[in-house]
Amino acid sequence: MTKSGIFKLVGLAVLVLLAVAAYRLLGTVVEPKIEHRIGEIGLTPNETAANGPLPGDVSLYAKELACAQNLPTPGYFPSINGAELADAQRSGMFSCATFSGSFDGPNRVFAWRSAVEYDTTSYINNRRPGELFISGGQAPPPKGTMPAGPFIAKADATTGREIWRTYLDNGNVSGAWIANTNLNILPNGRVVTAWQNKVALLDGDTGLVVKQATLPTGPTPAIDASYKHLTIAPDGTLILKDQTRPSGCKLQGTMAIIQCNEPGMKQGNSNLVAVHPDTLDVLDSIALPEPATVPHVITMFEGRIAIYLGVNSGALRTGTRRRRSCRGHQLGGQAHEGGPDHLRCAQPPRRLDRAADERPGQRDGGIEHRGGESEGFKAHAGDLPIRRTEEGRVELGATQATDRPREQHDLLGGHGCGQGRRHQDRPGYWRDEDGVGRR
Repeated sequence: MTKSGIFKLVGLAVLVLLAVAAYRLLGTVVEPKIEHRIGEIGLTPNETAANGPLPGDVSLYAKELACAQNLPTPGYFPSINGAELADAQRSGMFSCATFSGSFDGPNRVFAWRSAVEYDTTSYINNRRPGELFISGGQAPPPKGTMPAGPFIAKADATTGREIWRTYLDNGNVSGAWIANTNLNILPNGRVVTAWQNKVALLDGDTGLVVKQATLPTGPTPAIDASYKHLTIAPDGTLILKDQTRPSGCKLQGTMAIIQCNEPGMKQGNSNLVAVHPDTLDVLDSIALPEPATVPHVITMFEGRIAIYLGVNSGALRTGTRRRRSCRGHQLGGQAHEGGPDHLRCAQPPRRLDRAADERPGQRDGGIEHRGGESEGFKAHAGDLPIRRTEEGRVELGATQATDRPREQHDLLGGHGCGQGRRHQDRPGYWRDEDGVGRR
């Protein structure tokens, strides 16, 4: 080999050694950058700007928790959002949550994706700071193979890292109608959720199913019932109501209610049950007179628990009687001793005729009709949420009613045929003649 050949070989060896050394020295820096660039593929601009998890303002954690623990939310864990939608009235008001942006100026919004995917999430609730509870797996395609679910999961609130996930059903195996579910946290920290004709209590720390029970569905077959709506009464009783799928419908998901109604299939009547929050015993059950597809709310009215339900043709109300006058009575079936019993002494909802006219400012039956721009209806228990829309309608919670300034067609305090007498022992079902009810 010539001298020039030897020099070339030595030079090549030196270059290889330098390349290896450079890789070893710089690889720990270059490789993460490459992985980072790959990870940025598909990120939105606000995710790219955040470049990582979002803990929020940690200095607010203790303040918000202390505020939430002072809120009157009986039956629910005292947190920023222990209920499915703020409280038993589904007010959507989160008075202890802090908005750190500007109300009257531009805001820059950051985002970051969770470390784990939670498919078809419907509700996200908080217990203690850093704890996130998620309901998901309950929006399957109308036909074909479904994802497993529903499930409840607990995650780290900052990163979305999964701590536990508990699957409650698999419609491919059980044949159950899988539709939207619910998520509420009890004062003892347990999670309560319901689906199809089942209700379950989960340990909030481990995800263990502590108890599970089967619920009656009244005249509607269990295969066409889904206990989507769960609201907790002030005495802790779980009040559940099912959505119903038209008989003969084979489609999955909540939209089956609408999709199968179009061909003219008949939707079964809903059922209302009272359930003990610790044992899951069914305290009582009412077969409603028609389908009730929307959620119910619970509040106090004249010192008694009142349950308001929207049905396809109007609205329903039921609740407790005075205990001194309800001995030996129950909604249906046998009374249960011990534990919450506020539905035990109620009567089934009753239909009321059109009520007498109410003049603005007149007070009767526990209702005050106030005229003027701030017109509203005031119950003895306090002001009811009210909002006037541009179309001249009044919204009370989730139920709408046509507003006629000089007529009140449904008295919350009405009795019998709604002649304006004070509410006594018979909770009522009332409906405007045009089919629009006010609760």
